[in-house]
Amino acid sequence: MRRVLASRFARHALVALLAGSAVASCGSNPTPPPRIEPGPQSEVRRIFYPGTDQLKKRYVVRIEDGRARKHGPEEEWYPDGARKTEREFADGEPAGTWRTWFPSSLGGGRESVVEIRDGVELAPMRWWYADGTPHAEGLGLAGVRAGEWTYYHENGAIAEQGAFTAGRRTGPWRFLYPDGSPRAEGEYEEGRRVGPWKLWDEDGELFENEDRSGVLPAFQNDRDE
Repeated sequence: MRRVLASRFARHALVALLAGSAVASCGSNPTPPPRIEPGPQSEVRRIFYPGTDQLKKRYVVRIEDGRARKHGPEEEWYPDGARKTEREFADGEPAGTWRTWFPSSLGGGRESVVEIRDGVELAPMRWWYADGTPHAEGLGLAGVRAGEWTYYHENGAIAEQGAFTAGRRTGPWRFLYPDGSPRAEGEYEEGRRVGPWKLWDEDGELFENEDRSGVLPAFQNDRDE
């Protein structure tokens, strides 16, 4: 009888011991959380005008693998605090809508609006004079002029018309005086004049009609490329 009781006691003790060990094991060694791999971090950077607390530029960078790339909005201000530019970046590349404004001394109005889209899609680009009169408009590819463009005089009349390829003038272009009379006509190739060109004076007299190949452009907006 004693042996039976002892045997039952031993079995109960063993079950209790195992149960206690299982509970203790669950309590002291919980299932570890899933591992989180380190990812890129964002950081806001600020630049101030020297000797002042006036903010000059603020932008966001994305830090990954030890490299910092602009990623997000970028803003600039004039010394008087008026806004100057608003831009967007994605992994260091221009993106979104870019805007600029004239300084307060010129009225503070908008100066340009440039749409930047991914891939090969052309997007509108526009510039204005300080009084709000259109200055230039056309298309761009990733912020670089492409396709047909038109420039205007300050009186609103067309000043220049032609096409760009990868930011350089190409094909036929025409230039006009503010009264609409012709000023010049000719062809461009990779930003340089080629072949015969016609030039008129302000009285409408043709004063030049010769080959201008290799001559650098010298008109109002030729240096905007």
